[in-house]
Amino acid sequence: MIDDVLLRAGEAAALLAARVDEGEAGAYKHWLIKIAEQVVGAASSGGLLGLGGETVSDSERRFRDRLAHVLND
Repeated sequence: MIDDVLLRAGEAAALLAARVDEGEAGAYKHWLIKIAEQVVGAASSGGLLGLGGETVSDSERRFRDRLAHVLND
């Protein structure tokens, strides 16, 4: 599922790059990455009653990093 999301994000970025100027495409990609950062940081995991957990899990961090890579290539 995540690979499909990343594939579609890459396809959308390529389509966008072909249709709008570089500044607009860059702004849209930046916006998507910021949304991903907000979503993965929205809730902590692994704690007890919301205390002591980590803000961003390793898998969430990997997804955010892979998304940024896909959008910036």
